[in-house]
Amino acid sequence: MTIENVEKPLPPLGKTGAFTAACRAYEDAKEGGMFSDPYAKVFCGEEGRKYLEVYAGARGVEVEEATRGIVERTRWIDEEAKGFCGEEGRKYLEVYAGARGVEVEEATRGIVERTRWIDEEAKGFCGEEGR
Repeated sequence: MTIENVEKPLPPLGKTGAFTAACRAYEDAKEGGMFSDPYAKVFCGEEGRKYLEVYAGARGVEVEEATRGIVERTRWIDEEAKGFCGEEGRKYLEVYAGARGVEVEEATRGIVERTRWIDEEAKGFCGEEGR
C-alpha cells in the first residue's frame, strides 16, 4: 500500500514521516546523491512531495536547500552506523527506518528507551547483583 491509497488524512507524525521520506527521495533521485533510499519515493507519495514544496516555499528557499538538514543527518547516521553494526546491519536499519519514514536514530529510539526501562525495572526485581 502506498500513501496515496490511504483515505484518511495523515496524523502529525505521519506527515513528518512523509516529509522526511520526500527529502530522502529527492536526494536519492539526484545523480551522485549522498545516499540511496529506493523506498523513500514510494513512502512519501504525492502528499510528502507537497509537504516538501510547501515547506520550501514557506522558508523562501529552493527544495534543494529545504532538504539539506535531513540529507546531512541521514548521511551522518549512515556513517556512524557503519562503525557499530557493519554494512549488513546498517542496511537493515535503513530499510526499517525507511519503512517507518523516520531517520535511523528515531527508528532505534524506542528500543534504546525500552532497554533503559528494562534495566531500571530489573534493579527492582533482583537488585543490582542479580542484574
